[in-house]
Formats: sequence, C-alpha cells, structure tokens
Amino acid sequence: MPTCDEERPQNSADRSPADPDPARDDEHAGAANASDITDREATPSHMDPAETAAGLLLERALASVGATSGADILIVVEVPGAEWVDLIADAWHGGILGDAVSGGQPLGRSAAADGRFSKLRRNGSERTHKPDNGNCEIAAAAVRGRRVVGISQSPSLYLPRDLVRAADMRIVVPPPDAALLAEVAEHLTGGRPTRLPPDAAAAKVRPSMLRLAVRRGQGPDQWLDRVVALTAADTLSRPRERKLADLPGLGEAADWGYSLKRDLADYMAGKLPWSAVDKGVLLASRPGLGKTSFAKALASECGVPIIVTSYAQWQARKEGYLGDVVRALHEAFEDARRSAPCILFIDELDSVGSRNLSARHDDWWRAIINALLEQMDGLAGREGVVIVAATNDPMHIDPAIRRSGRLDRLIVIPDPDAAALEQIMRSHLGEDLRGADLGAAALAGLGGTGADVEKWVRGARRRARDAGRGLELADLLAEIRGAAHPRSDRYMRVTATHESGHAVLQEMVWPGTLERATTRAFGVSAGSVLIDIGILDAVDADWVRLKLTVILGGRAAEHELLGAPSGGSGGPAGSDLAVATAIGTMATTALGMSVSGRLLWLGAPTQEEAAAILRVHPAIAADVNGQMDAAYGEARRMVAERRDAVQAVADALFEREILSGDEVRDIMRQHPPRGNVTP
Repeated sequence: MPTCDEERPQNSADRSPADPDPARDDEHAGAANASDITDREATPSHMDPAETAAGLLLERALASVGATSGADILIVVEVPGAEWVDLIADAWHGGILGDAVSGGQPLGRSAAADGRFSKLRRNGSERTHKPDNGNCEIAAAAVRGRRVVGISQSPSLYLPRDLVRAADMRIVVPPPDAALLAEVAEHLTGGRPTRLPPDAAAAKVRPSMLRLAVRRGQGPDQWLDRVVALTAADTLSRPRERKLADLPGLGEAADWGYSLKRDLADYMAGKLPWSAVDKGVLLASRPGLGKTSFAKALASECGVPIIVTSYAQWQARKEGYLGDVVRALHEAFEDARRSAPCILFIDELDSVGSRNLSARHDDWWRAIINALLEQMDGLAGREGVVIVAATNDPMHIDPAIRRSGRLDRLIVIPDPDAAALEQIMRSHLGEDLRGADLGAAALAGLGGTGADVEKWVRGARRRARDAGRGLELADLLAEIRGAAHPRSDRYMRVTATHESGHAVLQEMVWPGTLERATTRAFGVSAGSVLIDIGILDAVDADWVRLKLTVILGGRAAEHELLGAPSGGSGGPAGSDLAVATAIGTMATTALGMSVSGRLLWLGAPTQEEAAAILRVHPAIAADVNGQMDAAYGEARRMVAERRDAVQAVADALFEREILSGDEVRDIMRQHPPRGNVTP
C-alpha cells in the first residue's frame, strides 16, 4: 500500500481534496486542451447541448435523493460513462442547476463559497485513477469537515477506496432518455421535437454526439434525427464488449467468473481483503473453445482492465535473448500492477513448459519459469492482479506454477453440447435467421467449437452472397456438413466404420461415457467421438492398456469389417497413432509401466518429443511397439466380439452422420456380443 506522500496526485484533474483552491481547478478544468476550433461564433447557438444535458441529468439525480445535510461530507457520484465525468463535475459547480435542488441549496455552489468543497473527477484516463490513490487526503478532508464529491463512471474502479467505502451519500446520474433529449432540443432550437427515439436508443447517446449534431438553422427534429443517426453509427463502429452471459457452454468457468466478479467488487469497496480473493485460474481445453474470449468477457464483466501477454510476446522482445525475454515478462506484470485491479491473461502458458519435463535447453526454461514464479508471488507482490492463464495441455505446466496461492485452480472448458452450440450460433448470426429453428444445425455441428461456428456462419453468408440472396438455414447446414468439399460414399463408409469402432469399444471399456459419435469433419479429423471422462480413474498399467485399445479401436474396426485398415488412423500430430504412441512412450519413460519393467524416468514427452525419443532409443521404441501390438490385438478381438453392434452403429452413422451416446447404447443392446471369436 503506498504512503500518503506517494498517493498525492500530480495532475490538476485529480487535485487533492486538501488543496486550498479547489474552485480554481474546477473553473479552469480542460482549459489546456482548448483550441481555436471551439470559437462560439462557429455555432448557431451560444449553448452547448452536452453541458445542458449534463445539467439536466444531474438535476434529476439530485432531486431523486432529496436535500443533503451538513453531515454529508463524503459524496460519490456515478455517471453514465467516461465522457460525462467532466461535464457532470462542471455542472455541479457551474450553477447550471440554479436553486431548484437540495432544498434551495445547490450542493456545489454553497459549499464551495466558504472553501469547504472540492471535487475529485476520475474517468480512468490517468494511471493515478486507482482505488489506492488519494485515501490519506480523503481521511484528512473528513477530519477537517470538508466536503469531497468523487465523480466517476466506475467509482469502485477509479475513486479512492476510502471515499467509496465511507461515502455518506451515493448519487447515480441516469443515462439520457428520450424526454431529456427533447428538453435539450428545446433549449438548443427553441422548439419541441415532434418525434422521439426509444429510450433504449437515447441511453446510448454520448456527449460528443450531441455536439456533432448541431447545424446552423436546424429545427428540433433535424437535430434529434442527426443525434440518433450519429449514435447508431457510433454503436455499429464499436464492437460491443461481450460479457459472460454472451458465452454459452462455459460451465464451471462461468460460475467461477461470476464469483470473482462479486469478490472483486467487494475488494474494491474495501469489504473484502485481497487475501480472500482467488489469485488466478488455469483454463484448459482443446483449441477453439473460447479461453481467450472468456478472459476478455471476464474483464468486461468485472469492470476491470485486461492485460494480455504470452511467451511468444516475451520471446519477440528485441533480439529474443534470455535477458530480453525476462525483462518483457517483468514489464507485463508491472503493467498489470499499475492497472490493478485487473485481469492478467497469459495465453498458451504451456509454451513455457515444465522444469520436470524439459530435456533440451533446460537452463533457459528454468530461468524463465523462475522469473515467472518470482513475479507471481515475489517481494513486489501483485495485489489486485488476477491471473487467468490458458493452456491446451495442463500436464505441461510446471507444478510450482500450479501450487496453492498461484494457479491452484484448474478449470476445463468442455466441448459445447447441442444447446450451447445453438446459443453460440445465434450469437454469431445476429439478426440473420431470426426466428429460425437452429436445433437441427446444432445437432449437425456437435463436436464443433465456437471457432468452428464462426467459420460456418462466415461460410454460410458467403454462400448467400454468391447466390445473390439472403442467408438461409440450408446455407448454414451445408457449411456444417462440409458440402463445399464432398466426400465419396466409400470415404464415408470407411469413416463411419472407424468412428463406430471407437464408440463401441469406449462403451465396452468405460460404459456410459460416450456422449456422441459423428462422421462430420472438424479440422483435420474426418470424424470424432466425444466422451465424458467423469471421475478420473487411477492411471495404472490396466488404464494405459485399455486407453490404447480404445484409441486403436477405429483401425481395428476397419480391419475386421472392411478387410483392411485405411491410413485414417495415422497422419499428423493428433491422429490415433500419434496419440497412442505418445501415451505408450509416457508409460515407458515417465510412468514406470513399460512391458520390460523399465523404471528409469526420462520425462513426460509431447507427441513430437515422443517421436524424437523413439528415433534415438531403439529399446524404448521396441517397448512402446510391444504395448501397441498387444492393444491392437485386444481391439481386434473386442470388435470381433461385438461385430454386429459395430456394423449396426457404422450403418447408422453412414445414414445419419451423427449418433448420441444413448443411441449407440440402444444399438449395442439390440446386438448382443458373439461368443468364442478370434480375429
């Protein structure tokens, strides 16, 4: 916490309440920014519609709270937006209100006259606009009986914490409405408008729009029409900040976000110590499920800034030497501390790796991880900084980063279900297909991510433009089904058989865990199955064997039902063979579960690292190959045992392209296992 000397603001717009001449600051606020373009002779009227609107809004707000007494020393005024802060502050002091409020005693003027009044205007434009700045001066003003009025669009975020916590009165200035705009128009033009915009549209009006709409000789309707048009264009040009409610399917992540919002608000109001607030969270999911979008929406929901950083940004600093990387890391945290309370989002945290897993360039990674740990809870501290980190692979995060007090909470963002996909589609479609039933599209898209939905909608709109018509549901369905790249019946038959093998073996090994199987193409995958892992089993030799068996079940189904496997199990990282090889290698090099009984620990490799290890260690390669041979033999035996069910599921997938877990289980019940079969 800074000392009182450190808290004293240095700019005139944030003058201390203890300064001897607060009125001088109010009268000349903004004078340094004036220019020749503000000459009054350039306008048809000598009145500023923004100042008039501010005065009327403040008059409404003061009338709603009634008269104040001499005991009301500390007052907080919340205004509709940052542009209104200075205008409301000037209206409070400038006499626009007359004697109509507070029982004939205008709050600003009467108090300022005897030197016992000062204002604190903060809109977040200065680094000193923070809850930790100005608290000693607030206490001094209270002791001396001097009234302090703090004015901000977000008092808990920008005003001194003690002013917000100890305020005798809180006044909320409402946003403009249609009636207020009509009154401003009458002041400006001398006539009343004959038509008014909806209150919802009027509430979005900013002061600059009121000024930009002024034209010489115009009537009230013309001015108001121009205000509405300028506001609409301004709204369209600025993307709306999404909140947590705009991101369906987040599950536990959304629940945590709402809890953090409550706790941060209480912390900023001085009701909750920082020690009681969650310091951060590690988000994990496969790519495209909205980790970055969540962090941005969380900051918007909490009303705090977001600082975005990543190892890639640190590495790009200057020449990318170790000292440059560490300095960039330090600067990211310093920026967050200056912006506190805030969200510090660290993207792709697994890029930093783990000291337990790194084999190459170990000194480099150790230095970076130690620097990160020091910033997370070193002597500098990080009060008010909540870290949200994202990863596709939490196993590659250093354990020290995840210990208690750091990123001790892991939240896995699940794949969106049909209901969540429908909501995501509606969000991306906007006004397109309004009223259309998107249920069929959501079912067709199961297995897709929010990023996939954005791609589908973009492609569907392109189809409609190419056809010279409006968007139709058929355009969206065609994009989801990949009609732009049609697949042959033979290709689809192989894909259906492959996914059937995965689905049936998953249910045989871990009953009730299959959520859906589909032949829809997503990314580089021709089809997929989605499972609910539920409560994690202990990872032992049996788990590794069964996991390899299910992963190789697709290839086994092709072998048994079609006579020979295709190359669909292999290919890039993420393919069945790549995943199975990585698991088998980890079992041998890190889990002590090799076929040969090898206990030597060589690290938990990624898929790419596993391939490199096997190329230079023939003994390990032979061990992993033995595991996979055994698992493949077991997979073929299981497929042969449930051949009828695998065939029936494959036929259904070929016809319908997607099956729920319950539908697969129903088919399996209708086709019981064969006995005494050998592949």
